[in-house]
Amino acid sequence: LEKVLESCGVPKPATPLIATKILKLATVHGLDTSGIPKGTKCKSGRSGHMLQIFLRRELIDEYVYPAFPYGVPDKKRMKPFSKYLAEDEPIKGQVRITLN
Repeated sequence: LEKVLESCGVPKPATPLIATKILKLATVHGLDTSGIPKGTKCKSGRSGHMLQIFLRRELIDEYVYPAFPYGVPDKKRMKPFSKYLAEDEPIKGQVRITLN
């Protein structure tokens, strides 16, 4: 975690304290930190996290593709993807956002 903070521009002397604060906050809010040294498992046992990123609809087909776990493209939902999202059906599954 400290190396990640350093790569984001956090000064090296500040990284231990900030990393400790991040782990403490994550634990307080029930997030699983067991993959990080000194981290703990979450109470529920479900360690997955969901991240929501909102994009304007006109950008979807350019930067987003529907995917199965591990990023394998889901060709069934790629029609283009914005048309799939506009259908009157429940939206299911994962996506990947590619930006460079």
